[in-house]
Amino acid sequence: MESMDNQIETKLCECGCGTIIPKYDKRGRERNYVFGHWARNRTDMCKENNPFYGKHHTKDKIIIEVYYSYYKKKVFGSVENYIKKRSEHFAKYGFKTIFIDENDIENINWKNICLEKINNGK
Repeated sequence: MESMDNQIETKLCECGCGTIIPKYDKRGRERNYVFGHWARNRTDMCKENNPFYGKHHTKDKIIIEVYYSYYKKKVFGSVENYIKKRSEHFAKYGFKTIFIDENDIENINWKNICLEKINNGK
């Protein structure tokens, strides 16, 4: 909402990037992130707890794809097509692909879900 002097209230994006954003959207709901920044802290957790991260010479070659289903449906026609095509692409180079989507990240147990997928290679 607007303050008495007709200026828009602002705050910092909660991902830690330092971007200043309007505190409220056009519908009066409080905003927390710049569009697209909502998963940053959570994907950092996956990176930090990934047993393969930073190990370039392990026997296991793993790719972790964190994605938003809406765009994959729009570009690939379905999430299943996206997963199939990306898995096939990276398999050519000997990589196994782990997929983490917004449903995993937005779940109340997101940390356990992500770590389970990473640790089990699924």
